[in-house]
Amino acid sequence: MLSDIYIKKKLKKQIFFSATALILYLAIFFVFSRLAVMVSARISYDTALAVKKNMLRDTVDNVFLSIDFMRRDKATENPSYTEEEIKEQVYKNLYRRIHSEHYEDGAYMWVSQVLNYDGGNDYAIRLIHPNLKNTEGSLLSTNTVNEDGSLAYADELAGVKKDGYVFLQYSFKKLNSEDVSEKIAYSRLYEDYDWIISMGINKDDVKHYMLVAEENIGHYRIAIYAVAIVIWAAFIIFLMNYYKKTEIGLYKEQNRALRDKLSFDTVTGAHSRDYGERRLASDQRKFAGGDGNTFIAILDIDRFKYFNDTYGHAMGDMALKRVVDIIRECTRTSDAIIRWGGDEFVIAFSELSEKMVPTLGNKILDSIRKIDLSGDGIEESITISMGFSNFKERDKSYMDAIYRADEALYRAKEMGRDCWSV
Repeated sequence: MLSDIYIKKKLKKQIFFSATALILYLAIFFVFSRLAVMVSARISYDTALAVKKNMLRDTVDNVFLSIDFMRRDKATENPSYTEEEIKEQVYKNLYRRIHSEHYEDGAYMWVSQVLNYDGGNDYAIRLIHPNLKNTEGSLLSTNTVNEDGSLAYADELAGVKKDGYVFLQYSFKKLNSEDVSEKIAYSRLYEDYDWIISMGINKDDVKHYMLVAEENIGHYRIAIYAVAIVIWAAFIIFLMNYYKKTEIGLYKEQNRALRDKLSFDTVTGAHSRDYGERRLASDQRKFAGGDGNTFIAILDIDRFKYFNDTYGHAMGDMALKRVVDIIRECTRTSDAIIRWGGDEFVIAFSELSEKMVPTLGNKILDSIRKIDLSGDGIEESITISMGFSNFKERDKSYMDAIYRADEALYRAKEMGRDCWSV
């Protein structure tokens, strides 16, 4: 009897300790896995935020280079132009560009001109603003209070006066919406014209990366719980070590997946602008070192805004993807198709001779014209316009070739669209 009682007590004690250990393990595992999810999601968000901030800065800085390029080009084109006439030409080109460009995540650019660097009422005039087009030409005040109570204009003016540029965070209406969101903006002063050129993005659009990462990891964690309960009775020590390694591997995999994701555009499958800028910068350095040449083409879909407005953004995205698929069939694996922004794409052609440009340009245009969307209820045909350029020895960066290709694109538009120009 004593032996049976002893065995029963020992068994009850073992069951009690095992159950307690199981509960403690699951509680500890839940806490640490939750922390891993939060940390990984936060890193995903911070990485995406850093990429977006770099995009804002690089885009505005590229506009500065574009302005300098246009000023030199206009002065060379007609030496009789006065500075005011050149400034007017630059303003018209910049106005057209800002109002026609469309960026992902609701980003957009705007321009104001400083009239009084001491601030106060009427310190500046709003020149270009695609989100508030009806207010273009109105005067601004550093005393204006934003929806979050901040003095964004005053902070912007103080920043550009001190360093020539500034990053700001404040609340403002989203593009084409009455919804108010926290915005991240980069502003830089173009001193020659007293222009403050800015670009902003809604912060809650960036948070989407964190929510997606957390959701994906959350699904994986549920599977881990199920496996943990099944295996626990057999090998608890092995189980703890196994899941520790699994969490570390998951953490690394999520960050690797984010880095890969940032190199491609999820809608079209083309390379992202971040990847494209790194690729073009590398190609230009190789060219400067005497190693080969790269032809660049900029293209966009003719009257794409009308297509989007008529058939909706879902059909617009489908059209973009079809265009990328067709171009991929016309190019080589060594060439890079880059989504530069909205419906604008850049193609980097490796080792392409100038005499092959007409053949390649016509091949791409002909292939695009053959896209048939009638099965989706769309009778509109799709055409594109293209501008070609290549690197020159005088180029200071790949953007010089981009500007030339962009000018060629506008010439193609002026020639009636559905054509290419070099």
